[in-house]
Amino acid sequence: DLIDKAQTVLVENRNLVQRMQSSVGIPFTGEDDDAFTNFNQCLCSFMSA
Repeated sequence: DLIDKAQTVLVENRNLVQRMQSSVGIPFTGEDDDAFTNFNQCLCSFMSA
């Protein structure tokens, strides 16, 4: 349950940052961002264990 909440908060924060970047004209990284990909892989492997 804690992991689910953490994942939800992180995704919401990422979306908020992307919206803020868009509103001020700063290009944002997509889903191909290395840090996001690595984190997502860790999260998926933790949840499948």
